[in-house]
Amino acid sequence: MMYPYFHEDLAPFTREDKLCHFAPVPIGVLEMGLRPSAVLVYIKLLNRATLSQKNGWWDQQGWVYVNYSVPHLALELKMGESTIRELLRVLENRELIFRTYPMAGEVSEIYLRVPKTSLDGQKFLPDPAGNPDPLENRALPMDFWRAPSGNLEAI
Repeated sequence: MMYPYFHEDLAPFTREDKLCHFAPVPIGVLEMGLRPSAVLVYIKLLNRATLSQKNGWWDQQGWVYVNYSVPHLALELKMGESTIRELLRVLENRELIFRTYPMAGEVSEIYLRVPKTSLDGQKFLPDPAGNPDPLENRALPMDFWRAPSGNLEAI
């Protein structure tokens, strides 16, 4: 069977194929009503976070982080730097990411959060005994509390 749209770099996806070089996207993020460009930035960050996870880039509490500069993200996603900054703020406002505010010339650490329904093998049903969700009370890295001025303030 021939398909009308054929491109030499594309191949049919068959039952024997295994994917490689793809980026994960939690379904819960797609259901949050974010702009497609914000989802694309999140996907890029989450893809990099999976590499950080494999390479042991996490803090003392186990939070995985990525180092991704705004210019680098802009270049890879073919967007302007101001657009990337705006999209990062959107992701921060939705609490999908938290960034540190380093000294001038340093790259911020970006911590990601994922919908609980996306975590493999974990069910987040209310505890019949009334115990709180252990992830809810996990402390955020101290850098989440540091404002650009260096002063500490709550989120």
